[in-house]
Amino acid sequence: MDEDDPPGPVNPYGLTKHLAEQAVRAYRWPFERTSLRYFAPYGRRGSNPMFQHLEQAILAGIPIEVGRGGGSELNPIHIDDAVEATVRAMTCPTCRRR
Repeated sequence: MDEDDPPGPVNPYGLTKHLAEQAVRAYRWPFERTSLRYFAPYGRRGSNPMFQHLEQAILAGIPIEVGRGGGSELNPIHIDDAVEATVRAMTCPTCRRR
């Protein structure tokens, strides 16, 4: 999936995220806006529940399957990087907001 692919929510959670972005776009004036789509932020010691089972399996020596189907299934981002990206998006004087 690429950033330019059309949205295709496959469940109610995805649909609500898509509809929220549409609502933000509808009120583009007089506001500047940016949508940041963080899928799996994580911090120290498996703070994201999605990663806790992986950490437990690794510590127990249980094999884990990574990248089924030849592609990435998760796009994790460390919380420090998410914070930096958010600050940059909020303070970029020359960025065109979509």
